[in-house]
Amino acid sequence: MGILKKISFSIFLFLIIHIEARPISYSGGSTIMSMSDNMKDSLYYHYSPSYKYSVGIENLKDKNLRDDYSYLRFTYLINRKNNLHSQRNLYFQSGLSNKSSNHFFYGIHGDWETRRYFSSFSAINKHTLSKDFSEYEMQLGVAPYLGAVSYTHLRA
Repeated sequence: MGILKKISFSIFLFLIIHIEARPISYSGGSTIMSMSDNMKDSLYYHYSPSYKYSVGIENLKDKNLRDDYSYLRFTYLINRKNNLHSQRNLYFQSGLSNKSSNHFFYGIHGDWETRRYFSSFSAINKHTLSKDFSEYEMQLGVAPYLGAVSYTHLRA
C-alpha cells in the first residue's frame, strides 16, 4: 500500500471510529468532561477531596425533553479491589437538579481495567418533572499499545 493510500486510510479510520478517553481524578484533583450525542450535550466538572468521593456540577442541554438544566452531583466509591495486574471499582452516583427536588438521578457505575483492557457499566434511574426513565451503558476498550512501566517509585 502506497504512502498516500496509508494516509487516506488513516484519516478515514480517524473520522469514523469513535475514540473516548477516560479521565482519572486523584485526591485533591479535578476533572472537566464534555459529551455530546443525539440525546444531550453535557459539560461536567468535579472535584475529588478524597479518592472515596467527588462532588461536581453538570450542565445539560436535553435534546429529547428540549430543556436546559444543571445537576449538583455526588459520586461515592463503594468498593475497590486492586490486584497485581488489574483494578475494579464500584461507585454510587447521584444528582439533584436546579429545576426541582423532584428532578434527580441515582445509580451505580462499575469498571474493571488492566493496562490493556477496560470495561465498564452504568445503570441510572432518572426522575424529571415530565417523566421517569432508566439509562444503561456499557463500554469495552483495548489500549492500542502499552507504554513502558517504571517501578522506580517502589524503591526505598
